[in-house]
Formats: sequence, C-alpha cells, structure tokens
Amino acid sequence: MWEGLAQRLMGSLVVVEPLQADHEDGLFRAAQDMDWRWMPIDASASRKAFRTWLEDALARAESRLDVPFVTLAAEGGSLLGSTRYLNLRPEHRGLEIGWTWLRASAWGSGANVEAKLLMLEHAFE
Repeated sequence: MWEGLAQRLMGSLVVVEPLQADHEDGLFRAAQDMDWRWMPIDASASRKAFRTWLEDALARAESRLDVPFVTLAAEGGSLLGSTRYLNLRPEHRGLEIGWTWLRASAWGSGANVEAKLLMLEHAFE
C-alpha cells in the first residue's frame, strides 16, 4: 500500500479521516439517516448489522485491501458518513473510491464533492 494513504484530509466543508473503532456510535447515528437500499448491506438495520459493516471495514484496512474513512463536518466535527479507497492495486498505481454514504442531511451540501476531491488530490499526489 502507498505510504501515507490513510491520513486526515481537511477541506472547508468536510474533514476525511481514517475510520477507527471509536467512530462507531457517531457513525451508527449517521447511518440511521441514510437510504441503504442501493448498498450491499443495510448497516442501519440494527446495531449488530452496523457492527458487521464496521468490523468488515476495519478488517479490510488491517489487511491493506481498503482504506476506510469517516466524513466529518469541518465546522463542528459531526459525523456525516463514510467513504473509502478500495481495490488497491499499487503494482498498477490504481485504486477506486467508493462505499460512500452520507446522512441525508448532508446530501446536496457539497460534502460528497469535497470529500472526493480531497481523496483524488491525495491519491494523485
């Protein structure tokens, strides 16, 4: 994996920082305000379902398969959702950005656009 890929990225609307187990409570609350119908798992269905999502994301990070992040509001630091680098292919200098979800109150706010811009700039640097 690239050195420094998992680091805090700061913008004017959002801060994107590496996912940690202690984000669970805030992210679970954010997940309740999210439409999960297009995602492969409904992490809002129960605390157990959310913990399954979280443990999978952290295990994939530990295995260096993905780099999951939380998306926070730059002002106030409230948890808005999550995104990640995935399908890391350092031998081809390739990766994807996905598994993105935001609480509904952040939709249309520019949070997703800025988070992706921060991640793309960081990956290309």
